[in-house]
Amino acid sequence: SEIRHSISTSLNKRKYRNSPKLAQNWPKTFTDGALYSFSKNVTMSVVRSVMLKVPSATAKPGPSIGQALGPLGVNMSQFVKEFNDRTSAYTPGIPLPVKLTALSDRTFTFEIRTPSTSTLILQSLGITSGSTTPGTKEVGCLSMEAVYEIAKVKVRDEANRDQGLEGMCKTVVGTARSMGVSVRDFKE
Repeated sequence: SEIRHSISTSLNKRKYRNSPKLAQNWPKTFTDGALYSFSKNVTMSVVRSVMLKVPSATAKPGPSIGQALGPLGVNMSQFVKEFNDRTSAYTPGIPLPVKLTALSDRTFTFEIRTPSTSTLILQSLGITSGSTTPGTKEVGCLSMEAVYEIAKVKVRDEANRDQGLEGMCKTVVGTARSMGVSVRDFKE
């Protein structure tokens, strides 16, 4: 009887130890170890991560944000308030990529990334869109100083840190060319 109980509890420990939801419903009568004791300080599991594009400092609760956050159980107005507070230093209205991670206890964390390279190029040139035929029609000319400044902004993203500044400059030049923007003084 003692051996059977030991085997069944060790199997149950393995089955339930990685499941916070099931762990909450675990019988409180077990007192033989740390795997059975659960407290409020247990880290919650990740429900899902989503990528959003949200305008800086001017985000409003609406369908575009609500459709992404509603199924995750995240409080939309709380996200908008925190996002607007953290992006108040940015130029209002610039679309910023945001990686939001929803947790099982209905809380969330989010990481604000730098604006897309094409957005930064359009903003530096003061135009609203790139060329409809990039190989034949040019819509502007970007200086190497502007390419360098854009690359310095983009290197701050964790995904771009491995590239280095020189690699990021080449990426900015490639993006500019694909938009129909020429780059002055660029030597391959």
